[in-house]
Amino acid sequence: MYDPEEVEFNKYARAYGFGPADYGKVIFIEGVAYQFYGFAPKARKYPCLLRKVDGQGAIKATLETVKKHLGL
Repeated sequence: MYDPEEVEFNKYARAYGFGPADYGKVIFIEGVAYQFYGFAPKARKYPCLLRKVDGQGAIKATLETVKKHLGL
């Protein structure tokens, strides 16, 4: 099934040090579950886009934060 959000994720993933398999992974930050779904390529400090698994909001995060929680 074609997912334009996943295609956009894959477009930037390697440039930020991630791979296609990282799309949709769930990470926990301060006890809250987030799904890693994309990038904000123009953002300098917080380029990673995360949305709450419960659908109640989204945040931007640093590369270091996401990599740390994904174990990269």
